[in-house]
Amino acid sequence: MRYVQILFGFFAATTLVLSVVMLYEPKSAWYNYFNIIENDKFVSIIYGSALVGEFSLQAGAALWPERYLQAVLTFMLPYKLVCSLTMLYAWKCDWFPDRGRDCLLIALNYFIPFVLIVLVVVVEGNHKAISKDKEMKQS
Repeated sequence: MRYVQILFGFFAATTLVLSVVMLYEPKSAWYNYFNIIENDKFVSIIYGSALVGEFSLQAGAALWPERYLQAVLTFMLPYKLVCSLTMLYAWKCDWFPDRGRDCLLIALNYFIPFVLIVLVVVVEGNHKAISKDKEMKQS
């Protein structure tokens, strides 16, 4: 479970930073993260608060992977996948004609963690299966 702990520790740290910036300085967060100049504090509070919830799941998975991993997979995988696919669809359908590149970047931003989570869970699962197989052969 070491890879799971490292990955979710990294995710938790970056999510915490983004959530604090989103709640404390929304204009800066929107511009730096999404290249949006508007200062929408209402959306920032909602998004920043959701990120705090995401942080708590990621921190739990980093500290106690056996206890939190299923909750993270149940929430994070669909969330990341749906967001990235929706952004790709928005780009393809030209929903935001002047923001096409941003749609692709946000889709990539959500798809990379999705892929990393899947890879780490598969690798960890394979390590467990291999070690169980070795134990059975030794007995």
